Amino acid sequence: MPDPWDIPPRAEEGDPSDEAICKWIGRSLCAWEEYEVYLARLYAIFSGLPMHGGDTYKAYIAGQTLNFSGRLQKVEKAGNEYFLRFPNQQDEADFSSILKQSRGFSARRNDVAHSVLVPGLTDWDASKRDFEEWLREKHEEWWLVPPEYMQKKYSPGMRPTFSYVSADLRAFYDAFHSLILPVNELAYRLYQRHGG
Repeated sequence: MPDPWDIPPRAEEGDPSDEAICKWIGRSLCAWEEYEVYLARLYAIFSGLPMHGGDTYKAYIAGQTLNFSGRLQKVEKAGNEYFLRFPNQQDEADFSSILKQSRGFSARRNDVAHSVLVPGLTDWDASKRDFEEWLREKHEEWWLVPPEYMQKKYSPGMRPTFSYVSADLRAFYDAFHSLILPVNELAYRLYQRHGG
């Protein structure tokens, strides 16, 4: 059974304009950033800091944590130390699930953040006709794909590993937004039990 964060199958058709894709790029990335606010609060609980305020967020981003992977490792380390002081199997299982979901969906977040919007370029074949001619005749379809310089995101035949449309991005938005509740519930449960 596939994981919910696996790359979705390619849609049969792209979006008829770029507007919906742009809308859901923005909403997806905003949902992810909101999720990180809640992770910072959980990190604060683990570290004995107030759940809100500048010091909380400074601590979350301090040090050599320039990307999400580094910040998540920091949260994981603080959580492991916290659970040595306050062991609880249910809380630890919930935290483990949060880490797994975070790692899985962060790959999709990176896809959205580090992609380019193209008008059906994945269907153009340079050996068959001139690009400008193709573009004039082509029914406009828009896709979000990795930039070509990211070679690891392309097959040897230059097929992108993903081609997202607005429906995919809407699903990412929903998924990223759904990550917030479990983090918030765990943070408040720990706060009520042991304080910050």
